[in-house]
Amino acid sequence: MNQLTKYLEPFLLKQAEFVINGKVVRRGKIKVFNFRQYFIKFTIETESGDLKTYDVLYPYEIVNEGNNCVFNYHLSCFSVTNVEMLFKMKTIKKEKRLPTYDSLMILKPLNS
Repeated sequence: MNQLTKYLEPFLLKQAEFVINGKVVRRGKIKVFNFRQYFIKFTIETESGDLKTYDVLYPYEIVNEGNNCVFNYHLSCFSVTNVEMLFKMKTIKKEKRLPTYDSLMILKPLNS
């Protein structure tokens, strides 16, 4: 949790956007974040002044790249040493997938 806090604190009270596969999924000023069970709960003030919450699953890995914070949800990061398990996870039929499934989510600051 301390490492996550270290990566997320620079975004507090700043305009930012959450991007998955090149698509912006949330944008606004991050007012607060906290940790709940399997989620990071962000409270975001939108451009219209509304407060919205955005729940983000804990990533398998989190890193800073420049000013961006990258949440890694790639299955290969989860099963680094077990190729057989990775293959099985990728071949499971999925009824409904999360947008972050086997991808990266980038938290970017906005220059405003």
